[in-house]
Amino acid sequence: GGRLCIEKCMWYWLSWKRGKNDTYVLKSTKENRGEIRILEELDCGKQGPQNLIQIPRKAPRDHHHTLGVIISPDGSRKAQLDIQIEKAQKWNTLINSKKIYGDNKW
Repeated sequence: GGRLCIEKCMWYWLSWKRGKNDTYVLKSTKENRGEIRILEELDCGKQGPQNLIQIPRKAPRDHHHTLGVIISPDGSRKAQLDIQIEKAQKWNTLINSKKIYGDNKW
C-alpha cells in the first residue's frame, strides 16, 4: 500500500481573477504555470537512480471521471449530463427492442 498509481494521478490549480462586471473566473493553465514532480518509487529492496515523474495537470474547465461521477472544477455539469443522456438512450433502445440480455441489465 501507499504507492501512487501515476496513471490515475492528476491535479488542478484553481486560481481566480476578476473579470467583467466584477465577476470572477478561473485562470487558465497558461496564466498559472506550474508542475508537480515526484521521485519514482523503486521496488522494495532495490537501489539505484530515481527519475522524476511529472504528475499530469488538468485545466479547470477539464472534467475528470472518478468513482462513477464526473468532476469539473468550473462547476459545469455538461459532461455528466451527456453520459446520463447516452445511458438513457441505450436503455430506451433496449426496452423498445423487447429483448434485454443479462449483461444489459442494471
